Amino acid sequence: MRKIIWSLLLVLVFFVSVGFVFGLSAEKETSAPDIEFSEDLWNFGTVTHGDKVTHVFEVKNLGETVLIINRVRPSCGCTAALLSSSQVSPGGSAQIEVTFNSSGFKGKVNKYIYVESNDPDEPRKKLTITAVVEVPPSPVINLEQNGWDFGLITKGERVTFILPIQNTGERELEIISLRTSPPCTAKLISAASIPPGETGKVNLAYDSSKQTGLVREYLYIDSNDPLTKSVYFPISGYVIEPRSELSIFPIFLDFGVIEQGKDYTATIQLKNWAKRNIRIIKIESASKFLTVIPSSVEISSGKEVEIDVTLNPIQKTGRVEDYLYITIALPVEGVVK
Repeated sequence: MRKIIWSLLLVLVFFVSVGFVFGLSAEKETSAPDIEFSEDLWNFGTVTHGDKVTHVFEVKNLGETVLIINRVRPSCGCTAALLSSSQVSPGGSAQIEVTFNSSGFKGKVNKYIYVESNDPDEPRKKLTITAVVEVPPSPVINLEQNGWDFGLITKGERVTFILPIQNTGERELEIISLRTSPPCTAKLISAASIPPGETGKVNLAYDSSKQTGLVREYLYIDSNDPLTKSVYFPISGYVIEPRSELSIFPIFLDFGVIEQGKDYTATIQLKNWAKRNIRIIKIESASKFLTVIPSSVEISSGKEVEIDVTLNPIQKTGRVEDYLYITIALPVEGVVK
């Protein structure tokens, strides 16, 4: 009989203990904060490029203790999130105002907002906003090359490159500015306004007089392209010590688009790296459209001179291509006994 009584007492104690544990667990569950949103996805639909659109997400606390929102973090700088209160009482609510800036986007866009709180079950909640961004007819800047490598450059040499800029859009492309690193210069040799389907040109030059070794420079092109306000163009090469006695800058002249019958002049710089004078007997062209002043010159050691090349395409339209020929007096020495 005693064994039966003790067995009943043990069973009773067990059930009481289990009930007490379940009670603690339930109490712990109900006493925790519980984060809930009115919706975790919002579709702005179709928006026009450049528009800023806003939606307010309502956050509720369905738990029995204060909900603390530690952080609200958008996935992109194009999205801003403003929290009305970081603490939400049981049964209360707060608002997260989300603003999406559509500048720089085209087509379907998905962005995310991460909400971190003290909810033990969902410490990190993800909200999603989506939109379709329509871009009205606009200019589109396009570079034919992604960068340029000048290769081996003799120190002191100034090398050039003509960079084509295409407008593949439906409106006129305006080149606002050209920005380069200090050893480089850039100049438009075409109009700053490029019509749809047309190509402009930039003369890019690099001065190696103060550098040796690896070249890592850049060009930024700022335009009115609404999707790509600034285009990055890397410039590379390798500068070696001088080996040739005469350097010519630029080694290529591009007058761009010019008007028939008018004179257009460009300057060529010649530098003597030798330890003796260099005498240039003649600078000439087979073309009747090109004139060179001076046509002969002597360059002292370590000095440079400027040569003016003038183009006047009389009675000619279309593309003009020709060459300058430089004749140098070769010194001859010997010892007679």
